Amino acid sequence: MTIAIRSLALSLGLLCACTATVARPGGPAAPSAPATGEPLTPPPTTGGGPPATAVDARAPADVVPTAPEARDARADAAAPPAVGPRASAGCGKPNPTNGARTIMTGGQKASYIVHLPASYDPGKPLPLGFAFHGYGLDEKTCAAGSECPGFKDLNAITVYMKSLGPGWEDNPTPLMPNLKFFEDTVALMKSEYCVDEGRIFVAGVSSGGQFVEHLACHYGDWLWAVSPIAAFVDKGVDTGCKGTPAQIVIHGITDHLADHAHPVRDLFAHRNGCPDPAPMVDKAEADMMAAFAARKAEIACVDYQACARAPVRYCLFSQITYNGLTHGWPDLGGKLIQDFLATLPAPVH
Repeated sequence: MTIAIRSLALSLGLLCACTATVARPGGPAAPSAPATGEPLTPPPTTGGGPPATAVDARAPADVVPTAPEARDARADAAAPPAVGPRASAGCGKPNPTNGARTIMTGGQKASYIVHLPASYDPGKPLPLGFAFHGYGLDEKTCAAGSECPGFKDLNAITVYMKSLGPGWEDNPTPLMPNLKFFEDTVALMKSEYCVDEGRIFVAGVSSGGQFVEHLACHYGDWLWAVSPIAAFVDKGVDTGCKGTPAQIVIHGITDHLADHAHPVRDLFAHRNGCPDPAPMVDKAEADMMAAFAARKAEIACVDYQACARAPVRYCLFSQITYNGLTHGWPDLGGKLIQDFLATLPAPVH
């Protein structure tokens, strides 16, 4: 069985459809999607987020020359921001733990799993990604790939935490302890592993997806990108939020589209300053409903154009995950996240 990926771009009412067929686990071999470049390592640009405005630091011809100290200060102020990896304190430390770990957080022991890619080099900063399991499951289901397929294949250091409760987001418990757990784990990862602090991203499924919404609200001023999967809009994720990280919303076509997927999509599109969706969003949904009816596993993604603050991508899939449903993390979920991250500009610092 194969999964076809359809990519639709919203741009002046024009449709760009790019279809690739990828073999599902256990299915027959099929042609892979064309390479999109180095995963998670887009080419450096002159700025991150919205395009930077060029600054002309030259003084008008009739301005009296200033003292050298003043000229130096002005030159420093006009210098473009640094672009590229921002190395954490853990860079240069050899042989970090690869596997199961525990940490004391808020007075209790918590567990998580670290996966280092084969390309890990303690002298070269890598992106840091977190994947959060669904209700009643644990870090092992995500780390093994059965619940969060493809995430550990990213060219990144990936982390899989076990919630301090059955789910992640019930407020105040376990939400507040889980937020502290996340903060403490990020701090430890930066201190012991070679992390690119400008490229920290999170993804979660179902209850983990709601937790991602809280993370985007609490830590959006330093998170690079977030991906709520099979989530609904949880209480408190739209009040007093910080920052606007890039968003890729992933949802099953028959999984409460109107009251779950649409509100999540619209929440982040509005927060990131994106215009209202074009008719191609409706086409993507209609295509996926047709694929589901035909029992074809397909994916359609729509990019919002001209977002004022950060990119937003909306992906739908027709793959049946269990019990005839499309609720969950699709087989190509990791690839969808990888491809989205590869489109983001290099962070500035």
